[in-house]
Amino acid sequence: MNYNAIMRIPRFYCPDISSDVLEIHDQKIIHHLIKVLRARQGQSVVLFDGNGKTFECEIKEIEKNKIKLDLLDSQTSKKKNIITFNFFLPILKRESLISVASKLAELGVDKISLYLPDKVDQSMAKKDFNKLTEKVTETLILACSQSGNNFIPKLKFFNNLKEALDVEDGRIVMLDTLPEATSLTAYNPSQNERNVSIVTGCESGYSDAERKLFNKDDVYNLRTNILRAETAPVTILPMLKLIYKDI
Repeated sequence: MNYNAIMRIPRFYCPDISSDVLEIHDQKIIHHLIKVLRARQGQSVVLFDGNGKTFECEIKEIEKNKIKLDLLDSQTSKKKNIITFNFFLPILKRESLISVASKLAELGVDKISLYLPDKVDQSMAKKDFNKLTEKVTETLILACSQSGNNFIPKLKFFNNLKEALDVEDGRIVMLDTLPEATSLTAYNPSQNERNVSIVTGCESGYSDAERKLFNKDDVYNLRTNILRAETAPVTILPMLKLIYKDI
C-alpha cells in the first residue's frame, strides 16, 4: 500500500487480530472510529499486528462493544533491514523522550532500551518509570500507525546503562562529544554484522563511570555543533543506516 493510501485510510494497531477473528474490541479504537472519524458501515480500515501482518478491511457492523469487519486483503511483510538496530536511549525530560521515541520508530529502529542515566535530570529522577514506559509504548504504536511501519520496536527499561549493556550482543557505537573520540566518518562496518547498538547520553552528558563501560574504539563523535540530547539519536541512526546501506 502506498503512502497516499495509508494516509487516507484509518490505520490501527490490533495485536490480536487475525483473518479468523476480524473484530475490533479495543474501546479506544472503537471510540476513535465512531466518535472522531464518524465511521460508518462500508468504510475501509487497515489493522496491523505489530509483527508484519496487515489486514485491509471494511466495516461490516458497528455494535456498542465491538466492530465486525469483512476482510478485503491481507499481507505479511518481512523486515527489509539488513541490520538489527538497538538504541540505548537515556531517560530525558518527558516531552523530549516522547518526541525522540516517535522519530526513532518512524526511522525503523528495531529495539529501544531505555536506561536511567547517572546524570538524569532531577525533574525525572523520581518519576514512575513503569508509567513512563507505558507512555513511550503508546507513542511507538502511534508513530508506527501513522508512518506505515508494520513492526513496532521492542521496548525495555533498565535501571542503569551497565544493566542495559550486559544483556546486549553485537557491535556497540557510543556517540560522545569528547574531541579525542573517533569521527563517525571513519566508521567501518564489519563483515557479517547483524546487530548494532547505538548509545547516546542525556542532557548533562555521560558520567565518568558510564564512559568507562566502553572501549576506546567504540566511541565516536560528529564533527559538527554539539547536538542536543533529543537531536543526537535521530541524527546518528539514519547515518548508520546509510553506512550499512540499510536505508
